[in-house]
Amino acid sequence: MAFAAMAVLLSPGIWLTPPVVALTFIYHTYILLIANSESYSTPHIYSTSCTVCAYILATLWTAVCAVATAFTCLLSSGRIESTDAQTKLWMILLSAFSLIEVFTLGYIAMNTHKIMKKISYSEKWRWRNGSSTTSEWSLEK
Repeated sequence: MAFAAMAVLLSPGIWLTPPVVALTFIYHTYILLIANSESYSTPHIYSTSCTVCAYILATLWTAVCAVATAFTCLLSSGRIESTDAQTKLWMILLSAFSLIEVFTLGYIAMNTHKIMKKISYSEKWRWRNGSSTTSEWSLEK
């Protein structure tokens, strides 16, 4: 939450960062708890809600990255003055960290979506006990 202390000096736009960090921490904690209690192919890990949450978090981190990059550019150009000498460094680090989070959560979301489709496809074509062995199709009609 070091970014929150820096945000007081700059703008309310930076206040987007602490809630997104908290939501990401909650998401990662939930995924780790579910992953440790379930097997690899369990649909709980690859549920639609987990995938949607990952996409939403990737979008929020994209917004954080855009705001942080804009403020970094404004600080570097001298249009915004800061009383703290290390604010430029923190803003560069925030921009880099948020970009890494965008790619990480985007990869998690796309990979989870791909695995979820693979599991549902294999579940669709799995042999069911009790189904008839004869086909409904016939050439004589």
